[in-house]
Amino acid sequence: MISALLYLQYHSIKNRTVMRIKRLKQPKYLLGAVVGGIYFYWYFYRTLFGAPARGQAFSLFASPDSRALFESVGALILLVIVSAGLDHPAPARALTFTEAEVAFLFPAPISRRTLIHFKLLRSQTAILFTVMLLALVTGGSAATPGFASRDGG
Repeated sequence: MISALLYLQYHSIKNRTVMRIKRLKQPKYLLGAVVGGIYFYWYFYRTLFGAPARGQAFSLFASPDSRALFESVGALILLVIVSAGLDHPAPARALTFTEAEVAFLFPAPISRRTLIHFKLLRSQTAILFTVMLLALVTGGSAATPGFASRDGG
């Protein structure tokens, strides 16, 4: 049964990708893809073509004191957002199945354990894609410790 669920997972990803590529024929999706491509180029890939890195370009316009102020304000905003999320937590749903999964997989001769493995595989696939995208975008620099002191220590 695992092979059938892997087959389903593979074809779901493939069909979703093909559908999104076909949507690019519509102007609103094409415009969104172009804007997204420009966004990724502007913030991540332009350093590959000789432009200064983001931190270097920012340091041209801001003094070290104002950069510390910006970091403090950003940290405060993040604290407020996280605190607001803790006050109103989302309802806890461990594993939610779509209507199609309920209609096709629950009546099938599949054990509950296999269904849980299938759902975990789907979530792990999304996590793996996100991690690969972040590694590509940051050039692997996200794996280095980010809380080193400013004096190089």
